This record gives sequence, structure tokens and C-alpha cells, in this order.
Amino acid sequence: MTLKRVTLGFESCEVVDIPAAQVAYLRMSGITTTQFYRSGEDVENISECSACEIHITKAAGEIPMEWQDATLADRLQGRDIVTIDLDYGDHLETYYVKWSDASEMFNEWMEVANEGDEIHISIHQ
Repeated sequence: MTLKRVTLGFESCEVVDIPAAQVAYLRMSGITTTQFYRSGEDVENISECSACEIHITKAAGEIPMEWQDATLADRLQGRDIVTIDLDYGDHLETYYVKWSDASEMFNEWMEVANEGDEIHISIHQ
């Protein structure tokens, strides 16, 4: 499978697409899947990861956000990623990230750091 892009979903329902060429490193662990069914609907698989590390290039940090006059690097300071979509071209995998109970507006388990030519995003308990 070849990764085409990574899409980050934020608490405000805002999303940003990052081309795979601008993702230097991606690791997700503690992945669990829950099947969800509601009468009259299809079964839905909901996947969650308990830890993830994403390193993106500084160029990815300059991607403009749609709803705000800001770049992705600026938007990451809100520490509120909710989902990570992995797009392989022929299929899409969506993972919810663990969220602390301390706030509905930001995830205290999310950290963002500038490291050389990359921006490192870490979410873990």
C-alpha cells in the first residue's frame, strides 16, 4: 500500500490534507476497533489509536487553513486533532485519537514541537 495523503481533522470540524511527500514519519500504536450498529443502519467500524507520532515538513506547516487566516503550523498550536485519515488512493482509513478529559477544546495529551526542518506532532497518554 502506498500512502497518498494524511488528513488531520480538528475539534472544530476543520480538516487539512497533507501530501504523503510532506510526511516525514508516521507511527500509530495501540489501535483498537469497535463495531457500532444502530437499527436500520450499516455496521460501522470505529478505529482509535492510543498513541501517534507524526513528523511533517516545514513546507507542510505552511499549508493554509480554510476557516482561519492561519497556516497548519499555527493551527496545530490549538492542540485539538481529533482524527487522522490515511488515504491510500483506493481506500481510506480513519483513526480517532485518544482525548484527555481535561478540556473539550484542546487535548492535553497532544504536543507540537519544531525540530530542525520538521514539525513533530505527538499524541499519547
